[in-house]
Amino acid sequence: MLTFVISDLCITEKEEIAQHCMGCFSCFVKTPGVCVIKDGFEQSGAKMGNADRVVIISKMEFGGYSSRVKKILDRCLPSVHADFEIVNGQMRHARRYDNNPDFDIYFYSDAIFDSKQMNVGIDLVMRNANNLGFTNTNISYVKTEEAVKIAEELIKDGAYYNQC
Repeated sequence: MLTFVISDLCITEKEEIAQHCMGCFSCFVKTPGVCVIKDGFEQSGAKMGNADRVVIISKMEFGGYSSRVKKILDRCLPSVHADFEIVNGQMRHARRYDNNPDFDIYFYSDAIFDSKQMNVGIDLVMRNANNLGFTNTNISYVKTEEAVKIAEELIKDGAYYNQC
């Protein structure tokens, strides 16, 4: 089982810094499935697209992902096509790969989670899951210490770990 992780917890020795998506659409038309920015994250879309499980571990900021996680998630856009399709009455990107990975989100914070922010996070995650063709979406709210343990366990189990 291939697990692809996006996290803002920099807990491994190698700390690559992902550049922002330029919005050039080259990953759709010039280098299908591969980002043209050569910074170690160019294959993230293909790796996410071929995963059995996608895990995001993010500090909750204003009800959504941290800017660091969003930066990597944007770079994974090559996992889908530029074309759109209607699924269950909603428009989404057409899938580039045949699999439909499970989607696990761990929002972490040491503050008390606010119900309004949690509702924003749920809406965001469900829209991402629909757009990217993910199934079996699970959202958890944890303390920072628990998020670190989850990340360490995923690395130990051999997950492909993208950190920023």
